[in-house]
Amino acid sequence: MGASKRAEPGAPPVLPLVSTALLLGCLRIGLGAAGFVVEEAAGAPAGPAVATFWVGALGIAVVVLNDPRRRLARQRQTMEPLPASAVVMMRFEAVARAVYPSTAGLVVLVGISVGLGRGLLAALLCGFLAGLGVASLVSGIGFLLRERRSGCEYYAGHGGEIYVREHA
Repeated sequence: MGASKRAEPGAPPVLPLVSTALLLGCLRIGLGAAGFVVEEAAGAPAGPAVATFWVGALGIAVVVLNDPRRRLARQRQTMEPLPASAVVMMRFEAVARAVYPSTAGLVVLVGISVGLGRGLLAALLCGFLAGLGVASLVSGIGFLLRERRSGCEYYAGHGGEIYVREHA
């Protein structure tokens, strides 16, 4: 599962859901925390910056985890068996693909806001990064528990399809 195989023509690339979500969650939380440390070092007022960070983190996590489109997609989504020709991406490749555009865009915006001396905006954006990380961890843990109960592994296709493969 850690290495991708050679792609056959028309073979769908898939991401391992659990490991990608957990790694992405840790990366986002780490980037949010690192950005917050940099923002604090740049001289933002500590009290308001901490409050702004937490408002951003909790706010975005609640919004992402309770998005009605997510529930509708889950209800309509059928899980198909993982095609034999599917190419399972390496974990690093899967996470690298998943950081664009949301995580990468937020990191750039944090850098710009710190550079412009907008400490509270940077704190809010860092909170958004950390909150997205929390949402990724919650989703990853949810799929991990589901995998353990069902005895299957879950994979995501590039178009949002969910594939399932029974443990051997």
